[in-house]
Amino acid sequence: MQEITESLKQLRNMDTEYSIFGSDSHQYLLNEPISLTGIKALERKYRCEFPQDYILFLTELGNGGAGPDYGLFPIGFQDHGYELTGW
Repeated sequence: MQEITESLKQLRNMDTEYSIFGSDSHQYLLNEPISLTGIKALERKYRCEFPQDYILFLTELGNGGAGPDYGLFPIGFQDHGYELTGW
C-alpha cells in the first residue's frame, strides 16, 4: 500500500502541470477510503464478495481517484449499466 502512495506522490511531483492525459481530473490523488461497513453493504446489494486485495485498496487507500486516463471510478459510481451517474 505504501508503494502506491509513494508512486502517486512521485507522479504528482514530476507532472506538476498535469500534462499526462486525464491527470488534471484526478491530480494523482485518491478519494477518501470507504468503510468496511460500506463494502459489506455493497456486497449484500450485489450478492457478491469482493476480493480481499480490492477491499484493502478501497478501505486503506481510497475509493477511486487517481488512475489511468480520468482515474478510477468510485465503487457504485456506475450502478446504472453504462449510464454514468454523477457526471
